[in-house]
Amino acid sequence: MSLAAMVADMLSIPELTHPVTLGGAGTRGIVDEQGSMIPIAGTEGQRIGRTLYVQKDAVPGIAQGATVVVGALGAASAADGRTYLLGPVEPIDDGLLLACQLGGGRP
Repeated sequence: MSLAAMVADMLSIPELTHPVTLGGAGTRGIVDEQGSMIPIAGTEGQRIGRTLYVQKDAVPGIAQGATVVVGALGAASAADGRTYLLGPVEPIDDGLLLACQLGGGRP
């Protein structure tokens, strides 16, 4: 089994993933709380934020500034989910996964 097939298989498990929609297209992704250090007034502070991990090319239009709806963990659809604005979207290691910073979070 190829690595791409294993990633797709992992992201198809409803108990581990959230439904995600963007522009009418849907996929499943993993949401995680992630911390990063940012410079603040000559020192560093920790920023905690949500990050969405999705398979590259899972839905068209995944880019910074796009709006996504993320449903509850294990839900069948994102229909009752929260709307987020995507921050930076960066490939992870080999580029099969994208790490998308989530901002906002309105129901």
